[in-house]
Amino acid sequence: MEGVLMDLVDLEARLRAVEARLALGDLVARYCIAIDDQDYEGLAELFAADATWPFPDGEARGRTAVVAALRERRSGNAGSVHTPHACVVTDLGERHASGTVLAHVEMGIGGTTHMGALRYTDRYARGDDGRWRFLRREMTVVHMGPWADIERSLV
Repeated sequence: MEGVLMDLVDLEARLRAVEARLALGDLVARYCIAIDDQDYEGLAELFAADATWPFPDGEARGRTAVVAALRERRSGNAGSVHTPHACVVTDLGERHASGTVLAHVEMGIGGTTHMGALRYTDRYARGDDGRWRFLRREMTVVHMGPWADIERSLV
């Protein structure tokens, strides 16, 4: 009987890990939807109160500052389509996790459609309400170029 109980405990832990990974993938997808829809109220719900995001001109600290920085950076751009491809969770605990997200973006910049590959390095925190949120998010642009030039953007 003891072996059966141990198997159940292990199964419960594995199920919690799977549920957490699915929730983190959903968080990433909800970010893409909110940023594309310019839903800044919805975007704010995805970040922890003490979230940070380092940008080239300085680090945004706190949910409000992160969302304001994202809004400002989007202000001169037309529409966008962010598409996540993979969320690789590299460290998963009960309340914190880390991961890397591979994605691409299509974005209107200066009257031209650009396409690019993005990599996000994330830290996540599970709140007291059980929801996962971004604790830290850092974006690396792997490559970006006008749609017409994209065939040469990696060479």
